[in-house]
Amino acid sequence: MGAYNTLSYRCSTCGEVHEDLPDIGMDYPDQYWDVPEEERDGRIELTSDTCIYR
Repeated sequence: MGAYNTLSYRCSTCGEVHEDLPDIGMDYPDQYWDVPEEERDGRIELTSDTCIYR
């Protein structure tokens, strides 16, 4: 078998180098930005796992 390149990156959270693909996540879903800024506190419930908007 031939050699292949591996992806590595330095994690900005833990500072370690990882030899795999990074998991990419966003702080807010796209729909978050559809709610006017002055209404977000009353209409959006945001946790590290979910975003509920009304």
